[in-house]
Amino acid sequence: MMSYKKLPPIISIDFIDNAIITCTFELDWHQDDIASLKNSLINVIGEVTEVEHIIGADRENIRFVWQGHYFILNFECVSQSCWIEGDDLAGIENIDQLYSSIT
Repeated sequence: MMSYKKLPPIISIDFIDNAIITCTFELDWHQDDIASLKNSLINVIGEVTEVEHIIGADRENIRFVWQGHYFILNFECVSQSCWIEGDDLAGIENIDQLYSSIT
């Protein structure tokens, strides 16, 4: 019988200084959990197109398009931080719409 790791539920999504969306998960996570965490967040956000996935030593960045605007989903493993920011001026100007659609 295979056992599956339970996805950590999202416990809060906050909007900081009208510029950054932060995501907090119920359980501790590690870099090998990022694919599952990303999928959980994408399910909440809705229809997105992933443009690029950059994998670093302890950080991963996923560039995506939502409603024609570019954003970056960031995961930083050491601090277990996760946040979304605009990738260009249009993304920065429309991040409030992304936050509204998530919440």
